[in-house]
Amino acid sequence: MNKRTEKDIIKRLETLFKDKDNQPFIPYFYEYYQHWNFGAGLSSYVQYCYDLWKLSEAPGKEVLDTGCGFGLTSVLFKAFGSSMAVGLDQSVEKIGVCNEILRRTRLNEENIIFVDGDCLNLPFDEESFDVILAIEVISHVRDLNAFINEVWRVLRSGGTFFVSDGNNVLNPAVYLQQKRWQIRSETGPVNGTGLSLPYVEARRRLIKDGFPNLSEDVVDWLVRATKGLWGQQIVQVVEHYVSTGSIPTTNRRNNYVNPLTGEFQERLFDPIKLSRLLKTYFDVKLIAPLPTRYSSKINKLMPTAFKYMIFPFTKSFQINARKRHH
Repeated sequence: MNKRTEKDIIKRLETLFKDKDNQPFIPYFYEYYQHWNFGAGLSSYVQYCYDLWKLSEAPGKEVLDTGCGFGLTSVLFKAFGSSMAVGLDQSVEKIGVCNEILRRTRLNEENIIFVDGDCLNLPFDEESFDVILAIEVISHVRDLNAFINEVWRVLRSGGTFFVSDGNNVLNPAVYLQQKRWQIRSETGPVNGTGLSLPYVEARRRLIKDGFPNLSEDVVDWLVRATKGLWGQQIVQVVEHYVSTGSIPTTNRRNNYVNPLTGEFQERLFDPIKLSRLLKTYFDVKLIAPLPTRYSSKINKLMPTAFKYMIFPFTKSFQINARKRHH
């Protein structure tokens, strides 16, 4: 990316953060980008996305950005030179912000669209994209295997599934930080988490709305008993209690699940184990995120064993997984 292009992109993005008190974006947009929305920070963010664009082999390709959030990655990938970018997120509110960002920045509005949809049921035909992105996404999906199967279906033969995530369980500092984040999501305060209510209150409302005759003491007990469950799972537990007076045994793999969507707020991953899982479907390259613009070149020369030694000291990890030819 030449300096002129970089400056033009930064100038257009700066308009999103000026006079934020009078802009229609939801508060979480400004919280999410609070470290990126000034001069040097915005420049670093653009460079970060450019590095991801190169690592994911997206130049000139048709790209699907799963769990796109506010869509800046999709917008930037198209601006850098991808032939098409599609951003998908299950939040209709965020998709609205994506379209407003696209309108304001006017960064290559052709061949870029945003759609609301579920990563576990992608609304696209088989082999529709050359590149599929999961940037800070896999730590939230409620069914990893289902997500990978959908990616496999929609990705073209020889295409790239690119994973980048900041929930590296091999780093003790990351583990402690994300555990604190999970606890905040469960009990509050929720400022900065993107949630309107802590999970405990969301379960309480779900139970009280569906079963208004239950006493407060019983509701409190059921709120605790359904921790880690979501949606119809919670309803079924309460129905079982109402009819039998007992709580059924449930198989919970994680206690910090959004009661409304089933998403994990922050799920920790071992990048080495994840890369081995993906090898069932793809040819996999594990990438150690180094603080340098030459990270891609260094990774090509770096032995895999040395990458394993680095991960306990890095917050994030990246994986480039190529779908094998039929």
